[in-house]
Amino acid sequence: MREDWIRLALDAVPVDGVMAQLQRLVEYDRYQASAGIQAAADLVAQAARDAGLREVVVHDFPADGAHCFWSFLSPRGWTPRQARLRIGAGIDALEWDHARQPFLLATYSAPTSEQGLRTHAVRIGSADDLAPGNAARDAVAGAIALVEAEAYADPDLLPALRARGAVGFVTDGPCCVDPGTGVAYSGRIELDQSADWFGFSLTHAQFAEAKARVAAGAQIEVLIEIDRDAAMPVVTGVLPADDVADVVSTSEVWITSHLCHPRPGANDNGSGIVGLIGVAQTLRLLAPHASKQWPMRKWPIRFVWAPEFVGTAAFYQARIQTAGETGAPCAVLNLDMIGEDQTRCGSPFVVERPPTTQTSLLTPVAERVVEAVFAATDEGGGRWRSSPFLGYSDHALFAGPQLGCPAVQFAHWPDRFNHSAADTLDKVSPLEMRRSIAAAALLLTLAADDYAALGTSLPELVERWCAREEDQALSALPTATEHAAWREACLRAMYARHTDLRLRARGESPSMHAAASADTYPGINASHQERILPRWQGPFKLRAMIGDTPEPLRGQVRAAVRRDKSTLAWLANIAVHLDGSRGRAEVLAAASHAMRRPWDPALADLLWQAWIDSGWAEPVRP
Repeated sequence: MREDWIRLALDAVPVDGVMAQLQRLVEYDRYQASAGIQAAADLVAQAARDAGLREVVVHDFPADGAHCFWSFLSPRGWTPRQARLRIGAGIDALEWDHARQPFLLATYSAPTSEQGLRTHAVRIGSADDLAPGNAARDAVAGAIALVEAEAYADPDLLPALRARGAVGFVTDGPCCVDPGTGVAYSGRIELDQSADWFGFSLTHAQFAEAKARVAAGAQIEVLIEIDRDAAMPVVTGVLPADDVADVVSTSEVWITSHLCHPRPGANDNGSGIVGLIGVAQTLRLLAPHASKQWPMRKWPIRFVWAPEFVGTAAFYQARIQTAGETGAPCAVLNLDMIGEDQTRCGSPFVVERPPTTQTSLLTPVAERVVEAVFAATDEGGGRWRSSPFLGYSDHALFAGPQLGCPAVQFAHWPDRFNHSAADTLDKVSPLEMRRSIAAAALLLTLAADDYAALGTSLPELVERWCAREEDQALSALPTATEHAAWREACLRAMYARHTDLRLRARGESPSMHAAASADTYPGINASHQERILPRWQGPFKLRAMIGDTPEPLRGQVRAAVRRDKSTLAWLANIAVHLDGSRGRAEVLAAASHAMRRPWDPALADLLWQAWIDSGWAEPVRP
């Protein structure tokens, strides 16, 4: 990777202006369909125009909780105009206001009457408090439950409280404490968008005060006013190709970022939102260097800011309906949480790869660009790593067997302040923003020329990447005797993909490697006489698939997800391999190879049955 490209990109990033944009953005509560996200969309659209993007549009999609974009259900309009919680009376009363305390009100809380609500409170320490014979069981009817953190962690407790007639709850369960300062912040609570009750999220100290007042006989007053008029905005703009004299191409490279999150959401995903603006500004500043010191782009770059998953799906579907499959991008970069101060947040920079079904030069080139950017800024510290495809953000929309294309994500994970009011501007590193924007600008430029600017260095870059991957796999894959057959199959599939990559880097046709990766999985029985067909349209939505799974299987899958979020990654890696050409054993083997972890047979059986029983996948015998 040419050092002058790296230095040009780093020097061109207007990081002070990017941070100033972020400071304005974090003032908005950016719920998916709200007045706050509409204001944020207008801010982004103007910044995009100022950065030189063309065709900048704020698309308004329905937000009625009824429209579907493929399997993605639209959100309901939800803007909290007022939300106050008060305990006691007079000047000594405790009072908390959502306008002053971010994350205080649970998302999608139901409104009260205009006069508000005054009622008693009942402390709930565990699910046992709702057992027959316990006084709290009947006392919660018409009451507000004070839910201890340990009880809040029980996923069955809140539904049980609502079923017993509680009108709302208050908890410190999601409270986040900054280990560096000891300051506590409210954490995120999100209810179902059709919720008919409310919730409040307090800090540990606030919750202790609330319990003490209630124990002394104080009642609770709640006033919540919700506006449901907002639409769901998606902002898009286009940076044209450099050589406008050429025949107009239908190919596009996309860069995406989710626009939604309660305030402040500085890293999640304020950093990604302004990161896209920074990329546009950087590429505009680099334009005079194109063809001399900076690569040319033969394809345009489309910038997409959208509510996570559903907004991107809505715009993607609209593109496909208008232009057919030519409306799909040829490569995608998603920016989600790109600015973390690594020391404070405890999060390295992560390059998340496309699924292994998409053998693409995008992956090794992306990782080489990030490696070079970090090498050029090593005085600032920090580290980066790669990740297999997990699918927790918008890049997953481009991963499936239908309408799929290579998509990588720049992110930071894990972040100890994520989904809390502690995700503030001071947790964002200007250096990390500079790195992310510079890497994104160069990667998009190279991808928008189909990597031609790399010339004869491309095969060497890919060879180096493949060799490193193979060395790491040989040392990291399980070596226990019981996993020997799995390890051999995993390596064989990887070598086949690398053969394809090497051929692509040399400009040769890729080999046929499907047979090499279609190995049966040891310990998983399946018929080789059937293929599994996908039965969904467009990108897959895992939570919709889980919702279509009948009970009790649905509850078992949700419990597995609560125990370990990587269950969703396992489900996603099954989905991307459901291309209609494989049977059960082949799909499960390929998913396991992609995750580089052997299956727990019980988990494999559970998740597979969910795909079949939900109706999203169907076995077909020849």
